[in-house]
Amino acid sequence: MREKPAAPSGIAPARSSGAASSPTAASAESSSGSGDYRELATAYVNAGWAAILDDQPAEALRLLRLALPPLERVDSPAPLRAALGNMGLASLFAGDARAARAAFEETLRICRRNDFRSGPDTAIAGLAAIAAPDGERERAARLIGAARALGWPSVSDDARIDARLERDFLAAARASCGPTRWAEEERAGAELSYPEAIAYALGDAEPPDDEAGRGRAELSSPARPRVAARGGAR
Repeated sequence: MREKPAAPSGIAPARSSGAASSPTAASAESSSGSGDYRELATAYVNAGWAAILDDQPAEALRLLRLALPPLERVDSPAPLRAALGNMGLASLFAGDARAARAAFEETLRICRRNDFRSGPDTAIAGLAAIAAPDGERERAARLIGAARALGWPSVSDDARIDARLERDFLAAARASCGPTRWAEEERAGAELSYPEAIAYALGDAEPPDDEAGRGRAELSSPARPRVAARGGAR
C-alpha cells in the first residue's frame, strides 16, 4: 500500500490508484537529509511499494527496512502499518513465509489497537496466501473471503497484487479444496465482522507490548536467503 505524506495522525491514508505516482528509490534516498522523519519514512514506504509492483521484492525489503528507524520517531502508527503491510507482501514474494506472517500479523495488531479500517484487508489476503500452500485450504478460503469483505482489492495496484496471490498461491488450493467447499468457506469469511476477521486471522489474543516489540525487531533484521516463491516472475 502507498502511504500519503500529509495524512493526519491516526487516520488511515488511502492507497494510490496507480503505480506511476509512486516515488523511486532515488527520490526516497534524496529525502534522507530533510529532518522530517515522517516524510523520509513515507518516501521509503512508497518506494518499497513501487518495487513490489515492479516485482523486485529484495529491493522492496531493503527500502522498507530503511523506513523503520525514522518510523520510530513518528507519533502516528499509520505509516508503520503501511510499512509492515508492504514488508509482508515483499517477504511473501521473496519466498520467506515466516517473515511475511510476522509482518502481516503485526499489521493486524496495529489496526486492531487503533481501529484502522484500511490495512487489514491486505494483511488478511496475505495470510490467506501463506495458508494456501501450507495445507490449510479451508482457512485460506475463509481468509480471502474476509479480506474481500473488508474491501480487498480496493484499487488497481491492489488488483495487480491480488492477481499474483491468486496465480501463485490460491488457485492450486482452490482446485484441491473443490469449488463448492471453497465457496462455502469464502462465504463464511465474508460474514465475519471487522473484529472477528482480525481475530480469526491472528488466531490468538492481543500479545503484550514486549511481544509486539520483539516482532518489530525481528522484522528489522536482514532476512536469510530462502527459496523463491512459486511463479515469482510476472
